Amino acid sequence: MTRVAVRRVEPDEWQTFRDIRLAALADAPSAYLTTLAEAQAQPDQLWRDRIAENPHFLAFVDGTAVGMTVVIATDLGRHIVAVWVAPQARGSGVIEALIEAAVDWSRAQGDTALGLFVVDGNERARRAYARCGFQLSGRTQPVPGRPGEIELEMTLPLTSVVDSDTPT
Repeated sequence: MTRVAVRRVEPDEWQTFRDIRLAALADAPSAYLTTLAEAQAQPDQLWRDRIAENPHFLAFVDGTAVGMTVVIATDLGRHIVAVWVAPQARGSGVIEALIEAAVDWSRAQGDTALGLFVVDGNERARRAYARCGFQLSGRTQPVPGRPGEIELEMTLPLTSVVDSDTPT
């Protein structure tokens, strides 16, 4: 079994995150709103600022970054965005480890739920998120900049249904 280590990225590690983000954009350009050319043109300080604003996580296997995700605050609550796993690491538990890190961080912030959006038709991602406990919420939204495509929201409750202080 592959040993996956996930950690939150610090602003001074922006180059490592940038490199994995550029790899993601090159590998799966239709999965992101930013193009590879746009990301390559972003100034160094913008990378640092984004990492300082929101928790960015990287997954490592044998010291090599092989996956990423970010947690952001939205009008709908916190959401996971920018999920990617390198082709050579897919199916090895990396996505589960990344999601677990995002969930743990959100729980520590006191969040009661965590959401994400998946492009309708991306069944591989949808199945991976379902394995991590996410369920379709019924909410959809258009994919920004891509008329005719929609994203499906999936959510994961972060608290139990029964409060431990409630008599049973």
